[in-house]
Amino acid sequence: MKNRQPSRRSMLECCAQLHVDDGISPRHQNRTKPKYKQHSSARFCSQVQQALRLAIGEHCLDTPLSQWDVDSVEQENGCPTLIVKLVCVVDNANTDEDIHMLLNQYRDVFRQAVAQAISRKKTPALRFQLLSVATTGRRL
Repeated sequence: MKNRQPSRRSMLECCAQLHVDDGISPRHQNRTKPKYKQHSSARFCSQVQQALRLAIGEHCLDTPLSQWDVDSVEQENGCPTLIVKLVCVVDNANTDEDIHMLLNQYRDVFRQAVAQAISRKKTPALRFQLLSVATTGRRL
């Protein structure tokens, strides 16, 4: 069976049409950069989020901190610091100052849990933010 060659007429029709990139050398065209960094950062933040959820569930069961959940983890721009956003799952009477005091008390435990969960040379610093339910849009 013979391989069908494109007809000369169809090739000429294709060449006669103008395209956006006609006349531009492929060397000078804008190439899209791979989104590897964004994907890697998102995967890293989700690993840290899972590790912190497990650490809160394991070490802080008898404290008011057990009523809080890790809503999201984001990498701060240009810094190795991670911003951990916590949201209250249950209505509580504890003030934000009490929760910040507990977070500072368990900071080493959280960093150790993160260090065990990720495979990096240095464990990132963690900065905690407490969010209200109205800010996250969640319903209790």
